[in-house]
Amino acid sequence: MRPGAAPEDRARKTEIPFVDGIPLPPPVRPVIILSGSDYELGYQYFQQLVQIYGTWLPSQRGGVLYHTAPLHRDGYSSEEKEALERYDSYVKEYTPEWVDILGGMVAGAADAGIEVTYEDLLAFYALYEEFLPWSEQSFVVPERPTCSGLAAWGRATKDGRLVCASNGDDDIGFFSSTVMVFPETGSAFIASPYNMPGFGGFPSHPGMNAKGLVHVHHGTGKFAFPDRGYTVPRGFANMHILRFAQSAQEAAEIHLAYPKAVNCKDGNFFADTSGDAMVIESRNPPVIRRAGDLGEVDFLHHTNNYLARANGDEREQDYISHGGWLSKELKGLEEMDLTAWSVSRNLFMWNMLHNYQGEVDLDFATMMYRFPSTIAHPTLEAADQAYISERGRSYHARIGSLDNSVIGIALPDAGDNGRYYVCSGPATRSTGPAMPTLHNYGPGQTYSFYELRLAADPTAVAQAALERAQTDLYYANTAMGRLDYLEAAALEAAFDKAKTEYFKGHYHLNGVLSGRVTHDRESLYDLARATRAYTRCQVFAKQVREAIDPPQSRPEHLGLRPWLGDWGEWETLFEE
Repeated sequence: MRPGAAPEDRARKTEIPFVDGIPLPPPVRPVIILSGSDYELGYQYFQQLVQIYGTWLPSQRGGVLYHTAPLHRDGYSSEEKEALERYDSYVKEYTPEWVDILGGMVAGAADAGIEVTYEDLLAFYALYEEFLPWSEQSFVVPERPTCSGLAAWGRATKDGRLVCASNGDDDIGFFSSTVMVFPETGSAFIASPYNMPGFGGFPSHPGMNAKGLVHVHHGTGKFAFPDRGYTVPRGFANMHILRFAQSAQEAAEIHLAYPKAVNCKDGNFFADTSGDAMVIESRNPPVIRRAGDLGEVDFLHHTNNYLARANGDEREQDYISHGGWLSKELKGLEEMDLTAWSVSRNLFMWNMLHNYQGEVDLDFATMMYRFPSTIAHPTLEAADQAYISERGRSYHARIGSLDNSVIGIALPDAGDNGRYYVCSGPATRSTGPAMPTLHNYGPGQTYSFYELRLAADPTAVAQAALERAQTDLYYANTAMGRLDYLEAAALEAAFDKAKTEYFKGHYHLNGVLSGRVTHDRESLYDLARATRAYTRCQVFAKQVREAIDPPQSRPEHLGLRPWLGDWGEWETLFEE
């Protein structure tokens, strides 16, 4: 260590916990902030990966818990090189900024002691979903990752403004980060890529830019990896859209202009602050759903089956109103038929957004994710055994479940005031799994959201995170003040974690504001460290407050009429 090094230098190897030498997921999803040229974006990204996770995880390709393999390969066959050249030609034509971003990643990795090449990164980002015949079959990700997404605006929301939310249901988000990007060209944006190394990976929703555009969800039907040939890697494609599109319509046009399929079976779900929104379910032939097509009033939702009638198969599926296509016969859990789980989640969103018109806001969205998934039998064993015969109805699957690896809520703004809320894992401890076998029990889960503001620059981002942390500390402290001595003492250690992160955030932010840290990259890294500390402060403070005043998990807790009451119009196939 250099003479006179600042004290934080001694603790910069990682920011994640280790137990018995094993890296554990961070309890609060880390924030990475990038700014500058395309090369700088890539360089800064890999440098911050190592600052957060150390060198081992960023040197692996994967992220499905510990299902990893080295990111670097010693060589590629002539067939592999030819395939990568074809991918590279599409990248250069449709998303050319990623050439320099990947080049910056290579340099950032090298300076952190990680050997990786441009070809290694391109192969990872392309093959993670493509799985060409020459890819390693042992590394094929099973057909498990699933998601839910919704957008509401106009008559559906309290103030008419756009509210979007989506999540991933898998374990690939445990070692991932939320990325805020301030590029030299295009718009600033924020996204939540799920895998490691994530920037450029899939699926990155929800994503939001400073023009008021939201990439809500992948928008397709069954989550599958079709044989679609060479195209643009999905993460590149979606982040290019967030960076350069200014509306949902423009985003759709860019997406549909990409060669072949990009997103699973080529769906996507976009919305913007003008009230324009669409779910692209497929494009060959094109099937695009808009609000009203299925009776929605200023809202849309989607999970992992098809809701459009044009995309179903009546020989093998039944059409469920507002829930989409459901397989007539579930063949077995090993088949991972997601239609039952998808219909149940779609009906939950429909019932919420249709019956509580005009009530949707941030509190309503967080309540939806805290409404627990449950089983319809007295025991888990009975529910699992009945899942196939009951076509999934032994589980009441909602969008909030043990399977959530990351939840994002976007309140976009065409300016510097867009808000983005992140929960690492489930938003409530009381929820259960949404289908058999999908039990994700992440260590250190917090069940609380933090807030980011897509402000004008990285300094303003850190300062906004500080302001939110101060507010959360105030309300946690006030709640603690209502307790007697013994009750408060039981929560003091948890509250001290929040206060500690608050001080760490000040150290890093003041290092930039005071001029102690002057190098451009180091200043950015300290702003990112400050933001991570303040978001951890927010979460730990909310944990304390929510232990005293439990957050709302049903509409009735928000003063609304009762769930499934005789006043509403409910779709109850998966609630009976």
